[in-house]
Amino acid sequence: MGSVKSREIHEINIFNEKVRYGTGDDKNKTLDRTEPTKTEKFGQSGQWKVIFKSWSNDERWMKSTKAMEIPGYGVLVQVTTQQGGRVAEALESVQGVMLAKNEDGTYRMVAGVPA
Repeated sequence: MGSVKSREIHEINIFNEKVRYGTGDDKNKTLDRTEPTKTEKFGQSGQWKVIFKSWSNDERWMKSTKAMEIPGYGVLVQVTTQQGGRVAEALESVQGVMLAKNEDGTYRMVAGVPA
């Protein structure tokens, strides 16, 4: 008999956002973002674009870099580090750049001012 291939679904909380991902034989983990049922929002969501994000559930850490365009100026860049229950964040404005979408759906900063 052949072996049974297992696939696990994990759910983690990153800044009160539930993120589900699968593990198993496929080496490319895909994120399935699901909203908690009792989420409340104010303002436009999705303005922050992820530049980079990495984490380890086993070691309980996460690092991310996000950016938001400011029309006529440039972008705000937010860097977040979470380790265990501790969170550190930094915010910096970068003048004269805008966000460009990569083929894989991620973003990068390029020279130019957003309209």
